[in-house]
Amino acid sequence: MTVTSENAVYPLSGEYLAKPKVVAAAQEEVRVASMARYGIQRLDTSHLSSAHPTYGAFLTPSLGDSMTFKTPNREPKPPRRSLQSEVIALPGGATMSRVRTSPRVQHVVIIRHGKTENNKMGLFTGWDDVSLAKEGRAEATAAGKLLAASGIKFDVVYTSWLSRAIETAWLVLVELDAMHLPIHKSWRLNERMYGSLTGLSKKNTRTVYGDVQFKKWRRSYDTKPPAVSSFSHQYPGNDQRYVDNVDDVRISLKETLIRSVERGRLVLHPKLPRTESLKDCMDRTIPYWVNSIEGEAIKQGKSVLVASSENAIRGLLMHLLKIPTTEISNIEIPTGLPLLFDMRHRCLKLLDGDFTDYNFGTAADLLFTPCEIPDEDYEEIDLQSLREQSMQTSVEEEVTAEQRVRVQ
Repeated sequence: MTVTSENAVYPLSGEYLAKPKVVAAAQEEVRVASMARYGIQRLDTSHLSSAHPTYGAFLTPSLGDSMTFKTPNREPKPPRRSLQSEVIALPGGATMSRVRTSPRVQHVVIIRHGKTENNKMGLFTGWDDVSLAKEGRAEATAAGKLLAASGIKFDVVYTSWLSRAIETAWLVLVELDAMHLPIHKSWRLNERMYGSLTGLSKKNTRTVYGDVQFKKWRRSYDTKPPAVSSFSHQYPGNDQRYVDNVDDVRISLKETLIRSVERGRLVLHPKLPRTESLKDCMDRTIPYWVNSIEGEAIKQGKSVLVASSENAIRGLLMHLLKIPTTEISNIEIPTGLPLLFDMRHRCLKLLDGDFTDYNFGTAADLLFTPCEIPDEDYEEIDLQSLREQSMQTSVEEEVTAEQRVRVQ
């Protein structure tokens, strides 16, 4: 069955909803307006009488001499800039053309997760997997809005296995409309393992053990808190997520023996921390930064977001900014605040306000030292060239590998 409008016998679709004469008149108005735009002064429309009743305005003979043109009284458009291209020579006589684009600014942003209920209650959290509090979600959202307002975009995200860091990264990406970005999670970006202090009140711990011991456990470089038992629910070796998925550490003979005796069969167990100092935390975090984050992303010209926890970030900044071990105890990292690290200038920056507006500890001046190279004296690096150099290197390696196969 054919559905028709009340105004025409044509099928009900688009332009057929109006009478043919109405459509023709509207089309003619559009055409006249277009011609006026391009300086057409006179138009002979006598031929329109024999045109199609509906489409006559468009199905007309060649206009020929029936019109005169006038140069529009408009400023000429600037000439379109042609893209500069060049040819790159590849091994074996092959070539590859590339188009030069304007350099894109590279960003490396490190952010501590938003506030949790444990943060609000003053508890040692460590590897305890707690979620963001309402305030923490608001902090992460505000951080995303700040990054978006600053025009910062990312290519890849790195975070830990802890929910609070992952959720922070998600909320930031939502505000950047970038949920499609790849997110790499690693236990090596986890918070420092606080051992038997996990879940305890910081205030009560200070009262029981004294201020000196409390500060050593909490902020010193190489002092470990008391370790948890192999049978404690706080030990990550009793969390199947870590037992099944951590595959980049050696086997623990002690834990393997305990679990093998318990189950009556050989059970290989990874060596997971039962307690950590900041130094121990850095021993797993810094190699991951150097090999994965820096090696696979930053050196390839990618912009990176790293969402992690306070002590993991303290260790990273100690490494990046060369903070002395004697001063690291005086460094604090605020929750939910994006820290922009300039890899080229080797300095830390804030997107909003001054570092004195936040609690970075009594040694905050060590975090925000002057850049090694002032912005006005620095020549921007073409990140597109970095990527193309990396591509060319990969192609050369593939060609070399093929040549070796042929020789064999």
